[in-house]
Amino acid sequence: MLAISMAVPPSKVMLMLAGQRLIGAFTVYRQTVRPFDDKALETAQMFADQSVIAIENARLINR
Repeated sequence: MLAISMAVPPSKVMLMLAGQRLIGAFTVYRQTVRPFDDKALETAQMFADQSVIAIENARLINR
């Protein structure tokens, strides 16, 4: 039997919620195998949150 060892780069998915409604997901990943630090995850969540605001604003404008 052949065993293959592969290192899988870490990834993280931030849900993009408008209230209780899921409108998307923001995914980040690394090309190297090492964990995300708290600051990187906080920054990615801020991008996801700001994206939700932009998407909701665009929806309101297009009504």
